[in-house]
Amino acid sequence: MSNAQIKIKIVPQLKDNYSYIVYSDEKKLAVIIDPAESTSIIDFIQKKSLT
Repeated sequence: MSNAQIKIKIVPQLKDNYSYIVYSDEKKLAVIIDPAESTSIIDFIQKKSLT
């Protein structure tokens, strides 16, 4: 069993909304919840080298 730590990044979207990136730095995996605008999400994923 893995002890990979799961993190959550809250990303402001539009004027009054948020998206969430649930990710693991160790596993380099991410799930995006409620995306509205892609630019800030893609920037974060690329910066962290997530898939």
